[in-house]
Amino acid sequence: MSSPDEIAKAVLFLGSDDSSYMIGIELFVDRGMAQIRTRAIAATSAIRAAIAQAI
Repeated sequence: MSSPDEIAKAVLFLGSDDSSYMIGIELFVDRGMAQIRTRAIAATSAIRAAIAQAI
């Protein structure tokens, strides 16, 4: 879980001119947890597919 300071920095960035060219994205402020979950789901799906082929 992110700290309030990390979330505040993301909000300040999005409200600044530095983010003026950013459109249509999701900015995750979760210390990389979304990436870890995505990789785990992909690995689980690959393992299930391999088992299904072996049966």
